[in-house]
Amino acid sequence: MLSFQVGVAATVVVIAVCFVGAHVNFKDSWAMQSRAPGGQKSGYALEEQKDDYVIYYGDDSSDAVQKLSEYDTVVIEPKNFSRENVLKLQKSGSRVLGYLSIVEQNGDDVDFISLKDGWFFMPEGEQIKNEAWNSYYMDIREKGYQNFLLRQIYAHVVSKGLDGIMIDTVGDIDDSHWSDGVKSGMKDSYRDFLMRIRKNYSKLYIIQNWGFKTIYTHSGAMVDGVMWEGLSDGIIESDQWSRDWLEKLGDMGLDIYAVVPSGGTFGNHGNKNSNVFIYKRDGDVYDSVN
Repeated sequence: MLSFQVGVAATVVVIAVCFVGAHVNFKDSWAMQSRAPGGQKSGYALEEQKDDYVIYYGDDSSDAVQKLSEYDTVVIEPKNFSRENVLKLQKSGSRVLGYLSIVEQNGDDVDFISLKDGWFFMPEGEQIKNEAWNSYYMDIREKGYQNFLLRQIYAHVVSKGLDGIMIDTVGDIDDSHWSDGVKSGMKDSYRDFLMRIRKNYSKLYIIQNWGFKTIYTHSGAMVDGVMWEGLSDGIIESDQWSRDWLEKLGDMGLDIYAVVPSGGTFGNHGNKNSNVFIYKRDGDVYDSVN
């Protein structure tokens, strides 16, 4: 799910999760601060499920801000929002998270021109493009690129007073055909990058989109939640892979942010360690508020 500033939206699903036992408690008691603590875990009967959060990568028009203020948590493209409108959302009781892509950068983004050649992932000596999103693969192992991302966090998240970030495209590491050595180096560097975020901005609430293997082995202790697009009771009942990962992620105690198809439902499936948050949406482009 790539987001970019030029009014084009991106797609993403997210599940938030926290490590039990080995989890480093970086969280700032967010579950106690939301308007509906515990999400669906303490919320509605399945037939009455309402959205706990929303994903929106459009502009901060007055109409959009008004609609977004009805949700407990909103995930936005922070470059499209002013500090004033972020504050309006927070005063309404919404927690505001900013989108941040790690392994891909969109060619239409205003900051794309600032990227250095050495920061791109170029195993064959050339940049690799994801045609579906007009994005390019980046090398998180490069400290210069990590510094660029940290500056992005400060400029578009911290300086505007957002409550946290939603990290996207980490799943590329798990899903790629890159060598084991490259994957291992990427995962190690991503974990180091998260540690740098925690050192500089310890109170940020962080959720990661996909990348379940990376969460399980590297980043679970450093993030607060995980996002999963297309998740529903039907998927869990019919697919063993999904059941296994839901159980693993739940055991880690992370908040789970499910993007559920319209007309579908999703419960916590006996998971006592995670808060479950629901957003019902069809499609994978988030340029409008439901």
